Amino acid sequence: MLKYINPEGKIRISLSDYANMIINEDRFSFCSQSKSGTINRIFSNYINYSTASIEHQCIYRKNRLNSLLSDLSSDIQEQTQKLLLEDFKKDLQCNVNKLIRKNEEYPSRTEFYFRLNNENCELFEDYFELEAPFYKEKPGKYISAIIEDYCRKDSFERESIFFQNTIENLENAIQKKRLIKLTLQNIPQKEVSYKVFPRFILPDSHCNFHYLIAESEVDCNVYAYRISRIQKLKVYSSYTKNCSKERRKEILALLQKQGVAYVAGEQENIRVAFSREGFKKLHNIQHLRPFSNNIETTFTPNNDRGEMVIDFECTTMQAEFYFFKFGKDIRILEPASLREHFQMQYKEAYENYLI
Repeated sequence: MLKYINPEGKIRISLSDYANMIINEDRFSFCSQSKSGTINRIFSNYINYSTASIEHQCIYRKNRLNSLLSDLSSDIQEQTQKLLLEDFKKDLQCNVNKLIRKNEEYPSRTEFYFRLNNENCELFEDYFELEAPFYKEKPGKYISAIIEDYCRKDSFERESIFFQNTIENLENAIQKKRLIKLTLQNIPQKEVSYKVFPRFILPDSHCNFHYLIAESEVDCNVYAYRISRIQKLKVYSSYTKNCSKERRKEILALLQKQGVAYVAGEQENIRVAFSREGFKKLHNIQHLRPFSNNIETTFTPNNDRGEMVIDFECTTMQAEFYFFKFGKDIRILEPASLREHFQMQYKEAYENYLI
């Protein structure tokens, strides 16, 4: 029997406009089906770690202090622990009060009912038994504080929280060297599957996303898969494959050269001609910039059009992603296929404005 929420599991919560925006962004980024489903998943994955769970965080801290202070006499240990826990609890309460106050001070807030799923109803009842005094016995305030706390994390941290179970299952498969089957959502309504041996979980160069680095069962090539695109994960307990130290070094060297996000695909020589403005952009836009041995600090024209030609080593996918936004300030010279692709894309964009 539920003590704090109604039998249907419905709770009215209030979110700041900022938190509501983050939840909607994560629904899109993480391919979540509904707002209620998104909140339920965040709640179940984060309740144990959120600073909004004040009493539970104090219990974890107390256990940690017992270990750290074990060499002290019992009297000193008890006194020290009491003082440290009092300060810790005050800091947590202050943090929660800020979250709630920021929520209430926003010019406008979003208030709505959402339904806790059956599993979360039981989880909530267990946790709120201890947390209720901090929230004046109001369940909605507690859940709102957890969600607001989550939304104050950066996108990389939020992704690790949202896909906590997937990451844990992958780490377990890596440790046991298991073959896995990934089902990815690449485009709406289309799923593709791959059988791979997982080797690493790593961020991209700017810590925007988590990637699984794996070797294909078919060709043993190395591929990167964004964890937020994994829809289904199956682990085969009877199929294993060791990864030697030498092979691990090879994979890490490849990742360092090509970048985590662009490890799949063959490296090519990409020759690009820069105008003076394009050269400025090359130095200003560092994110996912392809590797080159001859990027100089000053603009030095080296062709008959007054441009500066620079060679890069990367995949065509990375080249397209990085250079397409440069527009008129660059020209792709080689390979011809990429040059033609840019021409076609720019032509189609131009024709859109003629309608």
